[in-house]
Amino acid sequence: QITFRDIVLSINKSGDTAVVSHLMDWKGKAQGEPFNFEGLRETIVLEKQNGKWVIVHVHGSVPVSGQAMKY
Repeated sequence: QITFRDIVLSINKSGDTAVVSHLMDWKGKAQGEPFNFEGLRETIVLEKQNGKWVIVHVHGSVPVSGQAMKY
């Protein structure tokens, strides 16, 4: 199960580039054991090409304990 939250969408003034960022929480089972990851951050860059939105870049990061700044 993946839950998305804190979704932010920004489209540039010309309307041909967009950035989406959000936090994700993942819950599930792997090899029969439950897991839970909270606060994974993902950023997606899109471009409008030939009238369709196309993903051109995706970046994900995972929070670590002792981080300098809170997300």
